[in-house]
Amino acid sequence: MTMPPRRLSSSTPTHLCWTVDKVLMQRVLAQFKCVAKKLTRETTSIIANMYSLFDADSIEFRDTLATAQQDPVLKAYEGASAAYVVRSEDSSRMVPAGAIGELALQTSQPNELQVLACSEWPELLRSSTVADKLYLTGKLAKYDAAGKIKIVGDKATASAPHAPVAKRLILSAISQRQHSLQALWSRVLRVPETEIGLEDNFFLLGGDSISAMKLASEARPEGIHLTVSQMFANKILVEMAAVMEYTEEVKDKGDEPNDFLAEPFALLDGISDLNAFLANDVVPQLENKAWTVTNVLPTRYLQQIAVRGTTEKPRFSARYELIFFDEKVNLPRLRRSCQDLIAHNEILRTVFVENGGRGYAAVLDSLTTPFEEYTYTDQTQDLSSFTKDICRADIEKPMPLGSSFVKWLYVSDPKSTVLRSCLVFRISHAQYDEMCLPILLRQHSALYTQNKTLEPSAPFSSYVSRILNHAIPASVPYWKELLADSTITTLRPDIPLVDHRHFAIEQSLDISMRNREVTVASFPTAAWALCLARRQGLRDVLFGEVVSGRSIDFAGADIVTGPCWQYVPLRVRMDESWTGADLLAFVQRQHVESAEYEGISLEEIAELCSPGWEKQKSMTGDGQPEQWWFDTVMHQDVSHLASRENAEEEAENRHETLYLCEEPLREWKIQAFVHEGGNRMKLEIVTFRSWGGYAEKLLEDLVDVMEGLVKRPAEKLFAV
Repeated sequence: MTMPPRRLSSSTPTHLCWTVDKVLMQRVLAQFKCVAKKLTRETTSIIANMYSLFDADSIEFRDTLATAQQDPVLKAYEGASAAYVVRSEDSSRMVPAGAIGELALQTSQPNELQVLACSEWPELLRSSTVADKLYLTGKLAKYDAAGKIKIVGDKATASAPHAPVAKRLILSAISQRQHSLQALWSRVLRVPETEIGLEDNFFLLGGDSISAMKLASEARPEGIHLTVSQMFANKILVEMAAVMEYTEEVKDKGDEPNDFLAEPFALLDGISDLNAFLANDVVPQLENKAWTVTNVLPTRYLQQIAVRGTTEKPRFSARYELIFFDEKVNLPRLRRSCQDLIAHNEILRTVFVENGGRGYAAVLDSLTTPFEEYTYTDQTQDLSSFTKDICRADIEKPMPLGSSFVKWLYVSDPKSTVLRSCLVFRISHAQYDEMCLPILLRQHSALYTQNKTLEPSAPFSSYVSRILNHAIPASVPYWKELLADSTITTLRPDIPLVDHRHFAIEQSLDISMRNREVTVASFPTAAWALCLARRQGLRDVLFGEVVSGRSIDFAGADIVTGPCWQYVPLRVRMDESWTGADLLAFVQRQHVESAEYEGISLEEIAELCSPGWEKQKSMTGDGQPEQWWFDTVMHQDVSHLASRENAEEEAENRHETLYLCEEPLREWKIQAFVHEGGNRMKLEIVTFRSWGGYAEKLLEDLVDVMEGLVKRPAEKLFAV
């Protein structure tokens, strides 16, 4: 019979409890069995003389002593040279693995720690090379299965007779660097400092790659250098604090974007006569020859594809952002806010030109963008539908090289008593990515309402300068080693490709049982790697993955307004003995290692890193030129953007996004969307309609693999 849980009243004495892992419990039971046998056989023996340790226990105990000077817990205490866990009630004895005791330290900086005066310890530490005295810390700790010390709480709290019920114990920061990092975590994660302890994991508290980038940017003005890769490799606060570096100079955050400002025209490689280039090649392409060009830089690989996707039909790179108003609009102020946004962000006053088969971005000193007004007259349509019809008409108009891709459309209903209206912000994907668009929208809101501080942003030219002058040279050795003797894995079903329209199929699954020590982004990538390997009968697979391009060592990378995103390779070489956990660990490690090298483009990887690839032919066989591309690309949603699945709900929320042209498919899109606080994931496959049946079976395989990685990570990947 199962009894219901007993409720504790406010006056009920409580005690802190710890979970015992399975391996430790098995050892406890084995020793319990040994002691029980001795008690039945040696009924006249003195209990104190009964010895229950096995030989393996003694060996483990000696190994623990031998590694006391290398334990990671020492990083939390300045001056500490060795660490031990002793019995709380008898500090002359150490505790076995898994048992709770008090942390004792040999240290040269005891501060206010209590000295451990015990005659047995000098004999025990006779072979130690450390001369520091021993002190008690007041912290409860235990040895884990690997022999490492883990802090579990405070001795004073645990021994209190009427200790309040606590959700978890929080070990407070000790050193100045720990306090500094704790404050940074609090700002970035929006978690009170009092709820962040030394043993907390940045990513388990809600951090992800985006917040890691923000943490790096927030740290820099305080003179702290911390990379995204370091954060992923050192997730625990005490470990992260130990690897962060202090720089000599502390800067105002507002100065960050100026660190890598590009000298005007300095990024033009191979242009010997700048004046002739501007006069003969750039200015003639400008829509307004009177515009003043202050800088010209080469377009990035994906950016140039987006330029073509704007100037040529179908205009799949043109985006229309609809902003709805349900109150009276100050039209002069609205016009001014639109123009001020252009003045504040150089990417919005950038026009694009081409010369000699290369694309260039020309930054203008100033740009007055078009602002067109429309009257909502068709009462048979709602405002949203009427506005979308105007956008459909607009996308058919020319958007040539040298013209402004940014445009404003304002639709109002002067006869309506509810004062409804809509502002449309047209922008090209050559000017933004999903990380910076929210910044632009928030800036515009602040400029219009005039009641908010304008959010800072960094110029795209400074980012490109950092990429070309630093990130690419630093990235080449990494990618060259990773991609040696590699081949891009293809996926082209032997099915006639007749219908080129998009086909999408999706399925949602529960991932709440996943190992939280593995980043959620590792799961769909690992699942696709295994699914692709099984489909193609391979053990070495290589496909593309969309990355932000912002994890590089660059001040203010998270606030750059411009298209920083990239497609980078993900290569997985699987061993026949691997389990799901091995695969997840491999993918996560590659994510961590490649993060600081993700600014380089696919084209630059192919041409500078000598992987021996061949340019890919178009999947459709429509005579398009061969290009550097992947057959399959893993896309993952950007966590800080709200899902936009319901148009009516969007309108009520005052924002709606409109893409009017379907992008010609170049690859299989494998997409993952996380929702319900990381407990569910929607997997989606996008391909050609002719391959829809194949995609349905492929999704079944992908979901099956994903469930295996989540629920059965110890299973072997391949049948023996």
